[in-house]
Amino acid sequence: MSLRQWAWLNSAPSEMGCSRREWLQRYAPERADAYEVDAGPLRWLVDLMHDAGPVIREHTMAGTRVRGLRWVEIAAWIEGAGMQDLRPFWRRQVKALSAHYAEQIEASSAIECQPPYQPEDDK
Repeated sequence: MSLRQWAWLNSAPSEMGCSRREWLQRYAPERADAYEVDAGPLRWLVDLMHDAGPVIREHTMAGTRVRGLRWVEIAAWIEGAGMQDLRPFWRRQVKALSAHYAEQIEASSAIECQPPYQPEDDK
């Protein structure tokens, strides 16, 4: 849940001109913290995904699209970061998180996309 919420907050619909997080901090600072969620005990895994570069933006004839990391990109990150001791299970988790993050970023590019988590007073 928190990963999708962060993706929603980091998305930047073209109509907004900035990320949703920046917009909330600029235009509704008293409400901005209400949209943040705690990653809990697996925060370190989300941080690993962000270290790897959570998504790739590809420019195509149809426009820009966001996708999760491929194995070759994860392997390059592991090699470059000197993290060869990262177990295969955790590598798969980084790949899966990246795919979920990319999926939510894509969905959240539409201005009407609702956040995965809404504060109680917004429901």
